Amino acid sequence: MTGGANSIPATERDRLSKPLLSVIVAGLAAAIIGAGIEILKLHAPLMTSKMIFWNSPNVYLYFFCVVRGPYLLCLFPLLTARTVGRRSLVLGFAFGLAAASTLAEGFLFLFMLPEVILWFRPPIPQLLPWVLLSLIGNLLVVCGSASYFWKATAGRLAFVGAGLAALFYSGVVLQLQEAGLRKFYATVEAIDRESQAAADTVRAVSWCAILHQVASGEYPADLASMDSGSSCGQPWTASRIPDYKITFTAMRDGAGKISGFKVRAEAPPSRLRFRKDAESDDSGDVYIDPQEPGFRKTLLYPSAVSMTGRMHDCITGFAEDNPASGFPTQLRGVNDCPVVLDNQWVSENSFVLGGYLFSYSPGPRTGSGKIATFNLQARCRDYAKSCLVSLYANDGADIHRTAENRAATADDPRR
Repeated sequence: MTGGANSIPATERDRLSKPLLSVIVAGLAAAIIGAGIEILKLHAPLMTSKMIFWNSPNVYLYFFCVVRGPYLLCLFPLLTARTVGRRSLVLGFAFGLAAASTLAEGFLFLFMLPEVILWFRPPIPQLLPWVLLSLIGNLLVVCGSASYFWKATAGRLAFVGAGLAALFYSGVVLQLQEAGLRKFYATVEAIDRESQAAADTVRAVSWCAILHQVASGEYPADLASMDSGSSCGQPWTASRIPDYKITFTAMRDGAGKISGFKVRAEAPPSRLRFRKDAESDDSGDVYIDPQEPGFRKTLLYPSAVSMTGRMHDCITGFAEDNPASGFPTQLRGVNDCPVVLDNQWVSENSFVLGGYLFSYSPGPRTGSGKIATFNLQARCRDYAKSCLVSLYANDGADIHRTAENRAATADDPRR
C-alpha cells in the first residue's frame, strides 16, 4: 500500500479494523439506541414541554444529551479515519465517554438488580432492558477501544490524550448536572412552600371574612372590605404568594344580603412542578385542588364538622343496636366510634382532638330506663388561632355551628 508515513499499513488496518471496528461501532450504536429509547419512553413530556435544560428533574437526561451526544460525532470520523493519529484520537475519546457512561449505567443497573432478583420486577419496568442494552454497548466500546490501544503500534499517545480529555469532559458535565439538580430541587421546594403558603393564606382570608361577619353581621363584599391585620386572628398578605392570584367572590341571597363567600388562590402552571391551588368558603374549611391531572380536590385541614358528624353517627348507631337502653351512658369505649388516643380523653365523655374539646351529655332515662336524648358539643379551644367555629348536635339529624367565641347551641344556624 502506498501512503504517507502516518498512513495505516494495510495489514495492520485489516487486522485491527475489521473485527474491532465492527465491535466498537456496534457498541456505539447500541449505546445510542438504548439511551435514546429511554429518553423517548420516559422523558418525552419533558422534551415536549420545552423544559429548561439544566432544570431537568432527571440526572440521566443530561448525561445522555451532553456526555453521550458526542458518540454521534465519534461514529463518522471512526468510519472515515485514514490515519493512525486520527483514529487513535476518535477511539480514545470514545473510550473515555464509554467508561464514564459504563460507570453511571452500572450503578443504575445494580440499583435495579435487587428488585429484579427479589421481587422479579424492576422499579421502572420499561427502563431495564434499555439500560442493559446501553450498558452492553458501552462495555463493547470500552473493550474494543482498549484492545485497539493494546495492539496498536502507533498513536497511543493520541489515544491516551483523547481519553483523558473525554474523562475530564465527563467530570465537568457531572459537576454541572449536580449544580443543575441542586437548582432544580431548590426550585421545587420553593414551589411546594408557596403551595402550602397559598393554602394558609386562603384559610386566613376565609377566617377573616367569617370574623368580619361575626363583628358586623354580614360577610365582606371583597378583599378590600376586610382587615388583613391582627384582628383577623391569622394576618395574611398576598405578597407571601407572588405567583398566586387570590379571588374573593361574595354570595348574595334573594334580598341582596351577602350570605356567603368563596375564596380561591390559583397559580399558573409550572414547567417543573405541578402546583396546588387552594379554596375555601364560609365554612372555614380549606380544600387543596392539585393541578396534576387525575388528582381530586381534598380537604387539607381536619374538619370539625366531619368529626362531629362521625361521632353523631356513632352514637345514633349505638342506639339502633341497643333499642332497649337507647343512647350510651358514656362515650369512651363505644364500638365503631372514631379512634381517640388514650391521652386525648379528658373524662369518659369528653376528649380533645384537632383543637376542639368534644363533650357528650346523655339525657335522662325514661320510665323504661331508656336514654332517648343526648347533646354533643365540639368547642373551639384556641379561638381564631387553631380553629374558628364551634358545633352542636343532638339526637336530631342536624349539626349547628357558630363562628362566635362561645359554645354552639340548637338555636345556631344548621351546617
